Amino acid sequence: MTIDDYWLTFLIATVLPAAVAVVTNRWASGTLKALVLILLSALNGWLTSLLSSGGRFELKAAAVGLFISFITAVTAHYGLTGTNALSITGRDGTIQKALPGGLGGGNPVE
Repeated sequence: MTIDDYWLTFLIATVLPAAVAVVTNRWASGTLKALVLILLSALNGWLTSLLSSGGRFELKAAAVGLFISFITAVTAHYGLTGTNALSITGRDGTIQKALPGGLGGGNPVE
């Protein structure tokens, strides 16, 4: 993988928290949301690995991509897009309020 491939992985990872918010229910458990984030990170690492190697799968590159993607996505959620700054993701974020459906539990009594 080249530096450009790592930048692509990084840029995609910054929007993964928003993708998790779209896919999961507002009241889904944190465990489910973490598992969805891991799956999306693995997909990101795998696709970036395929792109960088010309269609061949390289386990090391995919594992590095998964790691970079997951750490970046968690950091983006807690640092920039989560409840602290922009409040785009998270249970009370803009995306979860606009799209309340998805995977996970139902709405508790508010």
